[in-house]
Amino acid sequence: MKKIYGFFTLVVLAAMVFTACSNDTTNPYAQGKNISIVNADVQFSALPGTGSITVSAPNGISEVRKSSDWLTTSVSGNTITVNVTANESLEGRSSRLTIFSGNDFVEVTVQQMGIDVVVVGPSEVKVERAAQEYRIPIRHNVPVELGETPDWLTATLEGDEIVLTFTKNTGDEPRQCDLSYTAGNVLDNKITIIQNSKESLAGDYVFEYQTSGSTTGTKYKAEATIVKDSEGYKLIIKTDAAKDYSIPLVVTNTEDGYIVNIYSASYMNGKYNLSGTDYDVVALIMGYASSPTSVTRTYSNTISIEAETQELTGEEYRFKYAFGDNKCWNGYTIHGIRIALFSGTPYASKTYNSTVLATYYYPTLYKK
Repeated sequence: MKKIYGFFTLVVLAAMVFTACSNDTTNPYAQGKNISIVNADVQFSALPGTGSITVSAPNGISEVRKSSDWLTTSVSGNTITVNVTANESLEGRSSRLTIFSGNDFVEVTVQQMGIDVVVVGPSEVKVERAAQEYRIPIRHNVPVELGETPDWLTATLEGDEIVLTFTKNTGDEPRQCDLSYTAGNVLDNKITIIQNSKESLAGDYVFEYQTSGSTTGTKYKAEATIVKDSEGYKLIIKTDAAKDYSIPLVVTNTEDGYIVNIYSASYMNGKYNLSGTDYDVVALIMGYASSPTSVTRTYSNTISIEAETQELTGEEYRFKYAFGDNKCWNGYTIHGIRIALFSGTPYASKTYNSTVLATYYYPTLYKK
């Protein structure tokens, strides 16, 4: 339970009643003969309120004196009505009323609590990306006003709860806001609210691959990173052959994930010097017609990267992104990426150099 507003609660006592006769000099608070308290209801919350004091006074009430200006009194017969204004302070307050009947009097203490607002729970709320409702218990003895919220969140006060209603976060970044609230003249209180996003595509990965097209080939692992900059997403495979280059990824952001493709003949933002000549480093898509070990290259098709939505049980990685055949290359099965050299554009057979920097078959990314 986090106490957001400090407050001082007055000790709740029975109304203190003092009486005296004008000729009683040895005990000024002794019970007077002509006035006494019958009932007193003058303990208030921080809100404006009305209470009353009833006395027994055969000779009537001649005067009521008060020690504070935040309350008013009126007299009707033997009843004094007490009205108090709102206490917009964190501290409680009290005032003494002196009620006279001729020379006799009684004294009553009026008590009013200060502002008391307690949020039961953390000062930071974090929820998952789904559309949902979240309730925060709050104890308050004064009205609470909630601040503005962004369009993905609404906040309302229902009794003793702040109700947060979230829309689904379909973006790839968490979203955050501070919900401010006020009570009385106490300002600048807030609850930090964070809604998670779907798993970000950018980040560090382990890149698993084979160096041959055989389905039973040896698997290798290398570090890899997907970065996002002003030009979009890029895959950097940190093998000796590819670590200085990046493969552009064509990414479509969907409500539940990403559609990711690598276009064949994608320039990898770098040059490679071979025998004194600079060549463009280019990613090609590889596939086969009949045997996975008899491969050919394409200059116009794509390889898709599909993400598993479940976390990988028993693995040190969280998500698996498999490169797969999207059936776009008629008559061929796509199963690899080649880092190749070209003398210039267009990237086609006539500019292709037979020197291959690397070929990665059956590639898979594991998100760390």
